[in-house]
Amino acid sequence: MADGGGTTAEPARGYRDTIVAAACLGLVWPGDALIYVVLPLYPSVFGVEIATIGVLLSILLWQTDMVVRGGSFPWLSANTQRPAAAPF
Repeated sequence: MADGGGTTAEPARGYRDTIVAAACLGLVWPGDALIYVVLPLYPSVFGVEIATIGVLLSILLWQTDMVVRGGSFPWLSANTQRPAAAPF
């Protein structure tokens, strides 16, 4: 019986969030492997030159890096403590 605090729904939500995250990763990883592994190995199959692939991958990596840093650094700085002063 629920005590009104919603404690019985929290484990179910956590499990659902895990399933959603796993499903998203399962959908994204094959595309990631295609872009970073298969595309440079077989550029003629995809109708692009190797130089174009180099530019594309450098832009994708830079953009991904900026999204990760831009999304995580403000959160990290807001949720971490400042280092303590030296005791000496």
